[in-house]
Amino acid sequence: MSCSSTKILFRRIILGLGVLVLLGFVTFVVSRLFVQTKQIRYGITFSTIYSKELGLDYQQTFQHLVEELGVRFVRLPVYWYEVEPEKNKFDWSKTDWLVKYAQDHGVKLTVVVGSKVPRWPECFVPDWARTMHINDQQ
Repeated sequence: MSCSSTKILFRRIILGLGVLVLLGFVTFVVSRLFVQTKQIRYGITFSTIYSKELGLDYQQTFQHLVEELGVRFVRLPVYWYEVEPEKNKFDWSKTDWLVKYAQDHGVKLTVVVGSKVPRWPECFVPDWARTMHINDQQ
């Protein structure tokens, strides 16, 4: 290889590296100016039913999640069959306690209401309403 061809190869390598550095710099600047990055916030779904299935007290469990693990975002399903176990007889005590506790501790809630809420089998219809036509349930 001659001296002039070595110089040409060296110049091409330097030019290629320069272009790569320039592209990297432009990408960095554009990403800082035009792309807004949001801080990701994670949360949990808290289920009173699942707490019960695990043999846990829902109040103590919720308190531990908030106070010990620092949970601040919670999706809270409100299960129809827990709130209205008998037709026209309502019991909001669990939901009221959870909402009050969340408010007192700066926890943001997303409350999910209806017959279709998180957990398997997804639809939680009280026994007294199972024989009703779907339109009457709604």
